Amino acid sequence: MSSPEHPSHTLIIAIDGGGTKTDCRLALADGDLQILGQGLAGPSNLRALGAERALANLDAAVTAAFAAAGLERCTTSAACLALAGADRTSEQMQILEWAGSVRLADQLRIVNDAVPLLFTGSGQGIGVALIAGTGSLAWGCNAEGRTARAGGWGYLLGDEGSAYAIGNAALRAVLMQADGRGTQTLLTEILSAQLEIARPSAIVERVYGAVVPRQVIAELAPLVFHAAHHQDMTATEIIRLAAGQLAHMATSVARSLELPTPLPLACTGAVLIHQQTYQTAVADSIRASTGISPAITCVPEPVLGALKLARNLRAPNLPTK
Repeated sequence: MSSPEHPSHTLIIAIDGGGTKTDCRLALADGDLQILGQGLAGPSNLRALGAERALANLDAAVTAAFAAAGLERCTTSAACLALAGADRTSEQMQILEWAGSVRLADQLRIVNDAVPLLFTGSGQGIGVALIAGTGSLAWGCNAEGRTARAGGWGYLLGDEGSAYAIGNAALRAVLMQADGRGTQTLLTEILSAQLEIARPSAIVERVYGAVVPRQVIAELAPLVFHAAHHQDMTATEIIRLAAGQLAHMATSVARSLELPTPLPLACTGAVLIHQQTYQTAVADSIRASTGISPAITCVPEPVLGALKLARNLRAPNLPTK
């Protein structure tokens, strides 16, 4: 149950869930969106992980947020769930069924994980949101409310420019070198150390034997940037191509929506947030192909944008302080 100090009609939930983790925030809807508790859990991408595990992680993150706030779990007034792949009808139906079964919130909105990026800080929901974490997606909205997207087709069919794509390209380069079909690369040494293998042929067992192979591969991406920093030509080319693919996704959305210049570009995901050179490479690629200079905003915590969306859901006649 909620506490007298924080009755349930004043509480809202926001969740940012992707291929790496699920971040849940419990907050007071009134005033300045005071965050009461945060809960973290494993990934919650239904398509990549399967519904049972993904929904279990969603539930664990919510429970952890209430525990961090020192409150018993209850039905909140509103919740916004920003989840990778959640703009597909099949995933939405599964999430709605779970949310109803646990009585998550009186008002509920489910969006893909790019939408909140355009609402963080002073954002008004206009521009392009670009994600490059385990997966990738470009999503945008213009002043008329028209939306467009590019990418987001999952690791088997897309995820260009993502940590997974970069790690996968690096593994392919290492195996090509082992076959005598590729050039010498520092990636062989540093990826072997990361995977704790003695020879490249052991990559097959290490990757295919993993519980979540996609995650193992995505975790190799920082090593590719390390190799590029040490002038490894193979790693440098992998990053150049990946940045170009992200740039192409963003510009495709911007052109479709006829967005203004400079292009508002809100970025998140581990490789864009933590790799400044990657941000620069994406911006340079956009500029080179279109002549447009993007105005980049880094969004390390997209869940804060989801909180604003959750607050907007609350019925206007609910009591306030």
